[in-house]
Amino acid sequence: RLPTSGFALQSVKVTTLHELCGELLRYEISDTELLDRDAFESKQSQLLYVVEALQEVIKDDLSSHRPHMSAAFCEYLTSNDHWIVAEMFQHEISVMIKGRADEDLEKYKRVPRLRYGLPVENEGDKAFTFLLFSAYQRRLRASGQFDTDDVVLSALQQLDTPIWRRRREREGYDSIFVDETHLFNINELSVFHRLTRSTERFPIAYSADLSQSLADKGWAECKISDALLATAPRSQEEKETTFSSIFRCSPEIVNLAFSVTSSGATLFTNFHDPLEAASSAFTEAEERKCQPPRYVMFPTDEAMITGAFEAAEKFATEMQSTRGDVAIVVFGNELFALVERFTRSANKPVELLKHRGDMDVVRRARASGRFVVSTPDFVGGLEFDAVVLVGVDKGRVPPKISSDSTDSENFVSYATHQRLYVAITRARYRVALLGVKARGVSDLLANASVHGLVLQSDGF
Repeated sequence: RLPTSGFALQSVKVTTLHELCGELLRYEISDTELLDRDAFESKQSQLLYVVEALQEVIKDDLSSHRPHMSAAFCEYLTSNDHWIVAEMFQHEISVMIKGRADEDLEKYKRVPRLRYGLPVENEGDKAFTFLLFSAYQRRLRASGQFDTDDVVLSALQQLDTPIWRRRREREGYDSIFVDETHLFNINELSVFHRLTRSTERFPIAYSADLSQSLADKGWAECKISDALLATAPRSQEEKETTFSSIFRCSPEIVNLAFSVTSSGATLFTNFHDPLEAASSAFTEAEERKCQPPRYVMFPTDEAMITGAFEAAEKFATEMQSTRGDVAIVVFGNELFALVERFTRSANKPVELLKHRGDMDVVRRARASGRFVVSTPDFVGGLEFDAVVLVGVDKGRVPPKISSDSTDSENFVSYATHQRLYVAITRARYRVALLGVKARGVSDLLANASVHGLVLQSDGF
């Protein structure tokens, strides 16, 4: 709380939802019992456990469960990359099994599936999914840890007791301001309306950019405001403000981002166009730094990675920017590992950004003259003079998955559209997209290429 003086009549508490829920539980949760204090890092650790559980149940139980499962779901499990499948299971565990079914198999079987969720078609599919959930829980218990959903759902139970209802008027908050609301799933959104002093009025202000929400968080069938207030009575005083100016990106980058979002709009009934009222606010000096986005194809991954650093160096020199004002954003875990090895072997001046929105890394990079290297998941909320996107080609953006599973393909495509939009709009003046020629042009950029919104070439 600010200020810390005990005589202050007013105070402001700045915290994360993760930390707030830990306080609400009324008993001590040590750092070692949490997957991570940072909510995003906690989700990444959760994904590692899910991958291990997935590999275990496919090896030990898939053959015995296969006769009771749908053919499409079996094909989806065996023909796709385990990391992509694990992301889907992670989402299912958080939103469906823990959030809506209270970790009960019979309840889970009765709950209708999400529009963009794991492609479970029958009870056999759900039984196998619950088996994976059990394997995941065993890993949490063995390590003595709780994941983010455990903490949030436990806090929700604390907020639905006679003790809290009596204390709420004294200990609740006069106003609540929620930033980055689009990153919360439906379990997490359900906490906020229970924290106000009043049970009749909900002075909550929240900001959301739905196009930065990395895939469906469980509220695809409703607006964020519906999910945020949940069972709370609705007020006639609600107001919505849409900001119409884009201050960060050049008009050429805005047009490219619009092309990416619109190319997937027909897939998603809940897709929000963030650029429908965009306008440029650039000065003449800023416009001189701008160039049309470029899409450059290379013969191999190694040549592409080398080209990425050449492009970053060229951007910094031509715009007279520091290297720290240029980001290299890599699509795919395997490709990021290759880039990381290359930077070490070639002794490239880089700072690796491995936490979402980590300004300390960006400040170090600018102070020491190093490029920022990261992935689309970590660059949200940051901005650079130029961005070089590595690995934007067919089969990687979006990742290749089984064509037999339309629903899961929609989910992955939905997430990829948003990741690419986030990465592109980190740049103020210039964007370069790099791919491998043999793979071909990414489907997400086909529309931009046809309409000349990105210039294609085989080199800089």
